[in-house]
This record gives sequence, C-alpha cells and structure tokens, in this order.
Amino acid sequence: MKKLLLFFLSLWISMASWAQFKEFGLSLGGNISTVTGNVSNQKMNAGLVTGAYGAYELSDKFLVQLDLEFSQLGASFENSDLQMDYDVTLNYIQIPLSFKYKFDQRFGVQAGGYFSFMAGDNASGDLGGESFTPQIHARGSDGGLRFGVFFNTYENLRFQLIFQQGLGNIHDNPEPNSGTALNGYKNCTDALKVWNQSIQLTISYAFKNF
Repeated sequence: MKKLLLFFLSLWISMASWAQFKEFGLSLGGNISTVTGNVSNQKMNAGLVTGAYGAYELSDKFLVQLDLEFSQLGASFENSDLQMDYDVTLNYIQIPLSFKYKFDQRFGVQAGGYFSFMAGDNASGDLGGESFTPQIHARGSDGGLRFGVFFNTYENLRFQLIFQQGLGNIHDNPEPNSGTALNGYKNCTDALKVWNQSIQLTISYAFKNF
C-alpha cells in the first residue's frame, strides 16, 4: 500500500511539473456512502468531498485526470436487537486516477482507480437511550475502482457523478469475532470483510483551461 501511495504521489508531482494540463481546477461536492461485506444493519451516510485536479489531454477524445481529495466516507447503523444506532465517519486523503472519454465537448464517461489513506475517523451513537462511542477498528488505507459520467458547461464548470467501490478490506482485525462498529456488531464465524462503497457528486471549476 505504501508503494502504491508513493506511485500516485510521484505521478501527481510529475504531471504538475509538465505544466501541460488541459484543465486544472478545484472541486467540491458530497458522498453518499455505506459499507458492504459480511455486515448488517447498515444504511447510507452523507459526507463531504473537496480537492484539486489536473487533466492531461491524450487526444481530442481522451484525457487522463489525477485528483487530490479530502473525502468523507462511512455508514450509519441501526441494530434494533441491541437497541443501538450510530454513525461512523471515515476521513480519507484520496488520490484518484481516471481515464476520460469525451463524446463531444460537453458529455463523457470515465473509469479508473483510487488509493487513499486515513486522515481520521469518528463514531457516535445511542445505546439503550444513552450516548456511546463505538470502537471503529479501521485500517489506515484503502483502494478501489471508480466509474462515472461527467458534464461540461461553457462557463468552466464541470459536473461529475461517480460510483466508487473499495477493493481492500478496511477492517483492521479480520479474524472471526462477535462484531465491531464497522460491521454493525454482527456475529461473524468467518473472517471479517468490510469494503467502502459510495456515490460521489461534485462540481468543479477549471481556472486553467487551454
């Protein structure tokens, strides 16, 4: 994972040093996220995503885009048997790399991957009518795939809708146990497997566009 992070950071620095970005701008938006795997009682949770990006033009139709983002993922849980409900927020510094294809000057599709490392987490909830703080047990990094569509306006505004699926187990103790906050306190007889999953909507402004 550390080698992959160094690769993405090196790629970002190299692309920036070329000074040949087709676009370079800032983005702001939101995530609707949850977790999948051998989990239970999970629901969607909302979070912030913001960052900067650079897009390098490979041809008239193809671009490669590299982002540097702060992204909030996580999930909400409600366990009626234990009279428990709580929210888990996972804050990541995320580096996506996407290949984009333009149908025309306004519409296109994109696909790629991402690597992220943990910048902090928090959880809070209610247990039997009293507040409590669940223990999260999340790993310090994640990675996965991204697919989406984008729409360009004529005023340097860019809209992106992206589905993101984590491929790494984000639980730091995959051994079978009685459950933790990341899997809804589900009793697991098999190894714990928990993956991030999200839908991201952002609006970007390109302040450098050749």
